[in-house]
Amino acid sequence: MKEKMILNVLILLCMQLGISTKMILGEENQLQNKVHGLELPRTCYISTGDRDWKPGLPVDSKATIENVIEALATKFDVNRILWRGGQDDMWLRYFKPFEKNRRSWQGYRQQLRWLRHEVGTSRIAIQAAHKWGMEVWLHTGLYAHGGPPDGRAEDLIRIKYPDCVPVNKYGTRRQDNLIEFCHSAAREALVKRYTRFLVENGYDGIVFYTYSEDVCLRYMDEFGYNQPIVEEFKRRYGKDILTEEFDKEAWARVRGDYVTLFLRELKESLAVHDKKIAVCIDPKHPYLPQTHGGTKNPHTTTGRIYLDWERWANQGTVDELAVAYTGSLDDKLRLVNEIIDKVAGTGCRVSAWIENEPLKPGVTRIIHAYGPELESGLSYKDRKGLRPTSTLPASQILKEDNVIAKRRLLYLISQGKRTADIKDIIPAANDDDVFVRRRALEALVVMKNPKAIPIIEAALRDPEHSVRCRAAVLLGEFFGSTSLKKIFDATALAEKSPHFILHCAVPSLCKIAKMHMDSVVLRITHHNVTVRRTAIYVLRKTGTPVFQKAKVALIQVLRNDPDPYNRELALEALTRYSTDTQVLDVILNALQDKDEVVQVNAAECLSRVLTVPEFPKEVREEALKVLIEFFRKYGDGCTRPDADWGWRRVGDSILTFGSEGKQKLLAMMQQKKDVRLAELAWRIIYLPLRKTRGKFEITDEQDKEAHRLYPLFELFSN
Repeated sequence: MKEKMILNVLILLCMQLGISTKMILGEENQLQNKVHGLELPRTCYISTGDRDWKPGLPVDSKATIENVIEALATKFDVNRILWRGGQDDMWLRYFKPFEKNRRSWQGYRQQLRWLRHEVGTSRIAIQAAHKWGMEVWLHTGLYAHGGPPDGRAEDLIRIKYPDCVPVNKYGTRRQDNLIEFCHSAAREALVKRYTRFLVENGYDGIVFYTYSEDVCLRYMDEFGYNQPIVEEFKRRYGKDILTEEFDKEAWARVRGDYVTLFLRELKESLAVHDKKIAVCIDPKHPYLPQTHGGTKNPHTTTGRIYLDWERWANQGTVDELAVAYTGSLDDKLRLVNEIIDKVAGTGCRVSAWIENEPLKPGVTRIIHAYGPELESGLSYKDRKGLRPTSTLPASQILKEDNVIAKRRLLYLISQGKRTADIKDIIPAANDDDVFVRRRALEALVVMKNPKAIPIIEAALRDPEHSVRCRAAVLLGEFFGSTSLKKIFDATALAEKSPHFILHCAVPSLCKIAKMHMDSVVLRITHHNVTVRRTAIYVLRKTGTPVFQKAKVALIQVLRNDPDPYNRELALEALTRYSTDTQVLDVILNALQDKDEVVQVNAAECLSRVLTVPEFPKEVREEALKVLIEFFRKYGDGCTRPDADWGWRRVGDSILTFGSEGKQKLLAMMQQKKDVRLAELAWRIIYLPLRKTRGKFEITDEQDKEAHRLYPLFELFSN
């Protein structure tokens, strides 16, 4: 009662002063929860860019971001946002992109630049959250620093300080995505970066996840043999980890001590600005970095590094330990209880990605921002039950100005819990509120009334990107005779949004195209490069060897399209015609394309086509000779733009020819005239880089045996 009186006084005071009461009203649910003894306010994880790349709810505009955060404040009792969008901001600012990796360049960086620079999504999110009295923490990776030239991009720190990149004991491989914190200059640079970034952008803290998304680890203890670690282990234990057997757990602690040092240095820097640090803890292996890829992957993707979170809590190195979303519910609940007991009295906060189960007092619940639930107008408590909140007729609700009531009604209609006349829903597709428009489209599709199709097609030109995305997805479920044309027309305006094209337009076009393949083929020669590319995507997924018009059109693209990425995609689509000698000829000719990426892609497609048994042995042998000569171009004196990465893809293509391909590579490995060629051939055979999840490719003993055959050992000894 007392708290309610205080709230009313504050509201009256704000009204007299002309101050908005919106934020205070948004705090009412949190205040009532505390009064009634319910759980603490929650934290919400908004995983942009994941949210920007799914057809559900892109959080990618001023309207969607502000509506989401308002819903979180007023309906979900959230008082802190973990915002991953800041990681993308840092990626654009501090990483060197590899533009020749067009699948990532065209489909990732282009859209990020639009969202983060032009729209300003992170700035909008931080301002909106602070307006509602929420904290905003940057969610980023402790081990998210990119990789070599065949990846998306690489952290400038890894490029400036190559010795900070984890290396194997033989010096022949460097690990993707990690920075080894034993390198003092790299630590200093990262501390300065994070401090400056948090302060300049107004973040309240930083939370690190600890898995690596780029999986290049072939066995658990492959990396972590940088010189400072070698020297420190020798000083502590008298063993040379490069040449002697050693205690792997002790070695993991040496690596982990440098992580602790980094976090301590970062804590000291951030404390000056009152910024906080949290680290995610893996539920299955709490003293190792997180696994990645779900429960099917039982291994950490970084290697063996001991994360001493008990010491971090006791020494005040971090402010919070967050039980991560990776792992089973039982593992998460068990770890929460363990951490609570071990950090009691330290001042270290505990949080957990556990959506619904009861938590111990003092544990902060972290929830995900899922699209439909945040659009629904329902509260966190009611979202699963879908309880209707009004008994008024649907027509009356949709005519009134109550935005929340309209969202709830349309959401319930889309879930089959209420009904309405289509004439009452159609105006909602043009409502001022973005979530009402989105829910109206969903409700129209559920009704399966043909009158709805023009309304959904018109939404392809909605001012909101997320509405356009949803319209494209829904037309794949319910379409008319003009829908294919309308979607293609929309792609012409979406060159900044590969998300719209790849994840919304193309899947729907593939469903519609089965009855309109000629219309798809016609767009292969469209004047707009994005429309042409979309048509290639569709043909790549739906074309069949019996559809000769598609083959002819794709060959035309490969020969004439000025856009190299379109030529690259056409090559992949042509592999569907694997027994066609004309296709084989054009792929062979593409090895001479003026773009080196297209050349390399042609080599891969050639090996893919020739694995079909129908091709005569002499054709396979001739093609193998062509690939061998191509591979030789990467030897001593190579000046090709793809010298750092193209050899791997060409060499792997040679291996697909079985024993014949391997024998050719062995011969190149054993020759003495071209040192680089010998090493590259050895790498193809003995250092395979297939990125698997859930199991390791080899053992450390197998790696040791492979390095006994390393040609440079013999060459250097001579």
